[in-house]
Amino acid sequence: MHLQRSAKEVRTLTASACHFLFNVSLGSAVVVLLSYGFYRDDRTSMIWAASLLGLWFLSMAVFFARRLVLRCALCSVPLWSGQKCQKHKKAKPALGVSYRLGVASGVVFKGHYRCPYCGEPFSARKSRRR
Repeated sequence: MHLQRSAKEVRTLTASACHFLFNVSLGSAVVVLLSYGFYRDDRTSMIWAASLLGLWFLSMAVFFARRLVLRCALCSVPLWSGQKCQKHKKAKPALGVSYRLGVASGVVFKGHYRCPYCGEPFSARKSRRR
């Protein structure tokens, strides 16, 4: 298992993974609130959904502005960008949908992840330098 280059890169990786999972959960909450508001004809939940949608757009803009910062240590491909590069055969999408979701959940919950482009496993907790 490969280690991250520095402790700062470990912190950046963890923060960006948490930010990605926050964006996914916020988007899911918007969909649930909008569907509930339409089903029940509830104006309050529709207002909440609209405000959360605005927060989601702002959060996604910040995430996409910073997504190119973190790169794989071996293949130098940005982990969070949706590039159309060939994925490695060992890389599997989380829930059959998203490779980024697999990386983010691996970083936050397991402490390691596999780069979807080169297929090498990386530790999300340890670094080579302190």
